[in-house]
Amino acid sequence: MNLVQLVSIIQERSSVNQVAGNAKQAIARYQLVSTKLENIAKDLIKLSDKNNEAKEIVTQFNIQMNQPNAAAGQDSSKK
Repeated sequence: MNLVQLVSIIQERSSVNQVAGNAKQAIARYQLVSTKLENIAKDLIKLSDKNNEAKEIVTQFNIQMNQPNAAAGQDSSKK
């Protein structure tokens, strides 16, 4: 193996590590945003029982919460 190949491999490995680190950060940000959005949706759905504006938003954007047991049941039936 010559020096040029070795340098190229080291640079490639460094790039792969950087991409992997960026992906981990993106996943963490996605999970944070997803959790916050889910909490907002839950609050909005609860509020829609008593507030017409909230009800309009829930209806207009078809905001729904999946039941945990229902989702699990659907996954097992697809196997």
